Amino acid sequence: MRQVIILRGLPASGKTSYAVDMMDKMPDTYKRVNRDSLRSMVDGGVYSKGNEKIIKAIRDSLIFRYLDAGRSVFVDDTNLHSSNEEHIRKIVADYNILREVKHDVLVVVREFPTDVFDAIDRDALRTGSAHVGSKVIYDMYSRFLKKDEPHDYPEPPGTVELVDGLPKAIICDLDGTMAFLKGRNPYDASTCENDTYNAILGEILHVMDKQGYQIIFLSGRSEKYLSETRQFLKANLPFPHWKMFMRPLFEHNIRDSILKRKLYDEHVKDKYNVFCVFDDRDQVVGLWRKDLGLQCFQVNYGNF
Repeated sequence: MRQVIILRGLPASGKTSYAVDMMDKMPDTYKRVNRDSLRSMVDGGVYSKGNEKIIKAIRDSLIFRYLDAGRSVFVDDTNLHSSNEEHIRKIVADYNILREVKHDVLVVVREFPTDVFDAIDRDALRTGSAHVGSKVIYDMYSRFLKKDEPHDYPEPPGTVELVDGLPKAIICDLDGTMAFLKGRNPYDASTCENDTYNAILGEILHVMDKQGYQIIFLSGRSEKYLSETRQFLKANLPFPHWKMFMRPLFEHNIRDSILKRKLYDEHVKDKYNVFCVFDDRDQVVGLWRKDLGLQCFQVNYGNF
């Protein structure tokens, strides 16, 4: 039975790889259509509303032609917006009526769930028009897939042996911990001066600073936003003495937990006795608690 199979998922979630693999295995059964591929061929990959009407018409015509030839068709755009599925279902319903087919063509949806940061990591390895960038992927994730669900870590943190003579320190994250983004893309901190400062946490750090603790900010933000980030902290923190280490420019494609471990090993380990950590993201909280045995206070929901 012929089918139109809608593949749904973030960029770099494996949709096209799956479709191509199925075509290689059964070339007489499956064909594939993709608006990005058509756009690259017709318009050099440039999107515009006017051109997109033509692209969709070409895509729909190809689906009809392949169905007429007895093939099933993969539609491997992201298909995250519900209107995409609705449109495909409508044209297939029209096809069944126009062709008066004995057995209706079915519409099937196949999901490609993937961690947004895994998708970003894989996309970073792409070149040319296949590379869409972390901002685009995270925006899609935030708009269509993100859910605010707190996750618990039942295992208590281990214990870290203190080293005589080392200064005492507190580690603190920025995005979602010291600064609330209010919808800002976390991969673009150019407007971080508009973030909401976490005044309660700031007072806690102020007290600890008075007690002689070195406050150390470890952040997944790119260091290209160093100036904007320093301005935000200087404008809001009630104490002047702190250190900050950010994501190096050449480390744009590694996930936060790996980055934080590298920053910790390079700038904190064997240099300070860490009293506690303030962070928000589940995978990073897991690093502090499970991998490093540090006491970590999770400031915000971190299931992302």
